[in-house]
Amino acid sequence: ATVAGVVSMTESSPVIPCVAPKMCRALLASTTLVLMCVTLGWLGHNRILVQPNERRLGEGRPRCTMSGKSCQQTHCCAQMHDRCFQQFGESSFCRPSCSPRKGWSCHEPFAHPLAKARHTEEWPDVVAVCSAGMVLVEREAFQQKYNATCDQYCQKGAGPSVRTLMFGLQGRGNGAYQSCPGDRPGKDQGALCECSFPDRL
Repeated sequence: ATVAGVVSMTESSPVIPCVAPKMCRALLASTTLVLMCVTLGWLGHNRILVQPNERRLGEGRPRCTMSGKSCQQTHCCAQMHDRCFQQFGESSFCRPSCSPRKGWSCHEPFAHPLAKARHTEEWPDVVAVCSAGMVLVEREAFQQKYNATCDQYCQKGAGPSVRTLMFGLQGRGNGAYQSCPGDRPGKDQGALCECSFPDRL
């Protein structure tokens, strides 16, 4: 090789001359491989450090309860539409709906305070409680007492029963005659209504 045959190691670093291009390429490849190994080793080391902490965070914390099972200890339900409803007494179970007429208080003892504040289990003319603020209203009462609108039910039914001003939330399915979301079709059917306070949607 002559001086005319000198090539740079890379285009981005022309100040470092390389008399033997093949040797420079091999050196560059080796350096890249070493850097990759160091990086992977660092990531693996940190993964090993993090995993035991993640396991420790999960220890002693029971998983959320499956549908139909007791949620008295876990305070939560695994299925999206299930709620932890209380029977009369201290027993609570995960269910997609709760009927006050069938030996259930339908209170949600472990719900957020804002959800509890709705006192959904105390609302009138209820076939079933779906969740805090959402119920199935008896068809006859819905049509005759509340003009077949959820807003009327919330203002004249739910609100006065818990001495709070309420209004109906607009959404797909509101006022439709159906079962609670997530429940089996045909079970505890009524007019689906969702109510809330003016200051908390």
